[in-house]
Amino acid sequence: MNWFQARDENYTTPIVKGMRRKKPTARSRTLSDDELRCVWHGSDEVSPTFGGLIKVLLLTAQRRQKVATMRWTDVKDGTWTTAADHWGKGTAGTLRLPKMVLDLIERQPRIVGNPYVFAGRDKGPFNSFSEGKRTLEHR
Repeated sequence: MNWFQARDENYTTPIVKGMRRKKPTARSRTLSDDELRCVWHGSDEVSPTFGGLIKVLLLTAQRRQKVATMRWTDVKDGTWTTAADHWGKGTAGTLRLPKMVLDLIERQPRIVGNPYVFAGRDKGPFNSFSEGKRTLEHR
């Protein structure tokens, strides 16, 4: 819009620098050891897909969506190659996975026609996070 405004004297962009309502705040809360143990053990009692996803998140410290969209073809010889996400955070790269994570991945069922390790309905990745969280909270 700024580019167009610079070339057309009759146009004024509706976006103004500094429009953000509030500054982004950094998260400062981390889970205690007891809370981590509770989440770890509770994930054994929910669905195998959601439970495995939770454990991989805890072990790799990767973003939820990045782990949820992990494809079988992304994991080769113990290394997970991640693509750049559409948010442009520049977090693409490779991550050597520990044996515990590889074991969790291997336990996931391979759904015909679904390329995702943590498969959801049809051909997409797992996306029932709120349902899984509710189940985990009630354990």
